[in-house]
Amino acid sequence: MRGLAKVLSVLFLTMGIMPVPNPAAGAGAEAFEKLKSLVGHWETDKTNMNKATLDLELTSGGTAVLEKFHMVDNGKPVEMTTLYFLDGDQIKLTHYCMAGNQPTMKGSYDHEGIVCTGRKDDHV
Repeated sequence: MRGLAKVLSVLFLTMGIMPVPNPAAGAGAEAFEKLKSLVGHWETDKTNMNKATLDLELTSGGTAVLEKFHMVDNGKPVEMTTLYFLDGDQIKLTHYCMAGNQPTMKGSYDHEGIVCTGRKDDHV
């Protein structure tokens, strides 16, 4: 699986920054199944100067998806990890950022666009 567009699509999906006009409530299990279908190794197109990889791994008996993002930016490694999980029928994630913070977010799901969007949830 190659292509910068694919890697960025997965990254944007997992980071939850794509806007969704009418997200459906209570579709966390469906969204989590879609996320699980992306498990594997993703990388940018060979022509891209800044090679990036994204590895999605099913873990904890299939109850969590672990994302590992790697790239080199100006000669320095950039590494971040995100853990996705279900809390009831709500998909949630904790992102371990290279900036030193660990935001936890919950997502909503758009059945038509198959897009997750998230917002920081201080009460998770």
